[in-house]
Amino acid sequence: MAGMRTRRAAPYGWTPLGLLILVALVDQLESNITAGVLPLVQADLGFSDAAAGALPAVSAVAAILVALPAGYAADRVGRVRLIAVVVGVWSVLTLGSALAVGFAMLCATRAVLGLATSVEDPATASLLADYYPPHSRAQAYGYHRMAFFVGGSLGLVIGGVVGEAIGWRGAYLLAALPGLLVATACWRLVEPRRGQLDRAAGAPEQVPPHAGLRPFLGQLRELLRNPSIRHVYLGLTVLFLGAEGFGFWQVSYYVRTFDLGTSTAAALTPVVDLVGVVAGTILGARLGDRWTGSVPGARILVGGGGLLAGSILLGAGLLVPALVPQLLVFTVATALMATAIPNLNAAVADLQPATGRGAGFGVLTILATLGAAAGPPLVGTTSGITGSLAIGFGAMAGVMVAGSLVLLTARAGYDRDVERARTASAAP
Repeated sequence: MAGMRTRRAAPYGWTPLGLLILVALVDQLESNITAGVLPLVQADLGFSDAAAGALPAVSAVAAILVALPAGYAADRVGRVRLIAVVVGVWSVLTLGSALAVGFAMLCATRAVLGLATSVEDPATASLLADYYPPHSRAQAYGYHRMAFFVGGSLGLVIGGVVGEAIGWRGAYLLAALPGLLVATACWRLVEPRRGQLDRAAGAPEQVPPHAGLRPFLGQLRELLRNPSIRHVYLGLTVLFLGAEGFGFWQVSYYVRTFDLGTSTAAALTPVVDLVGVVAGTILGARLGDRWTGSVPGARILVGGGGLLAGSILLGAGLLVPALVPQLLVFTVATALMATAIPNLNAAVADLQPATGRGAGFGVLTILATLGAAAGPPLVGTTSGITGSLAIGFGAMAGVMVAGSLVLLTARAGYDRDVERARTASAAP
């Protein structure tokens, strides 16, 4: 009986999810290792804080520029081989970072790494929907997206610890090795048929999109006409805005508010974030998958409701005067907001035809990157005007509450829009 349940939930097994989780871990580890070794790199190569701040910005701009072409490719070429090649390429680029002799070379390698990451994500997101059927998609997307947060923390820790022990170049070299191994393993994955699991859920066979710019633009127009997916995009944008806005300023907030040392504050940050994200993702995935098909708009209810409750609790937690109780409140708030991670990503997959999911997740990459880029300046600017990071966090929480309320209005029409996506054919 257990084997039958596993086959229904994972017709291809859980190995593909495990490998794609490793891809996400390696991606974020390699992307965030720079933050861990940054003091060492600056001391060696001699560039300013302003230049250092440009490194993630350059990577984000590169990711935005390539997101839609990456979605186009994910809908038209073999995704497994595409991911394997990209993972191998970004591991080589990480080796290039280790060989950087100046800021310009380091900046160039990080920019191209941003390009590679953006190419991989739509292909991975599209594959997950073809490896796992609708009733287990929140679990698949939730565990995969959770790896982004874990990998980011690993990158910071490995960068700092290994960089201190053997130098920043050694840290980059060590970070490149797992990617080469993961790329080799990904090459052997099975390429699933697009939409096969949706057809098992009652959707008709879909016509693959033509390989041309005009059909692709038609796909995008049709995608954005769907009111539910516009609301889901908004929800994920404010989620990333909050995650980056809170994460970027968290250490500074603890230092300024509770007079902690930097190392102590830095140690508290991943504890709050990882415990909250892991707990909330697991809870959200289970509720979303269990209620889908029996509770109207279940993904919006769980994800949007959790995002709303977590945003309100985050704002309320700023009023707690003692450190430990406030940390507990922030952890619960993070867990509630994290219920949106599996459900809203699964909703993006459910709300579009199987032949257009790469484009849909390409659009999401752009919006999530913009949301993440807006979070730290929103908090910082508000703090600069008011002289209080707490007020900056409060302003951010207010934006998230407003976005959550708009997202929840999509619940009434969500199931109708999912059904329309399942019965739609991509334009020939």
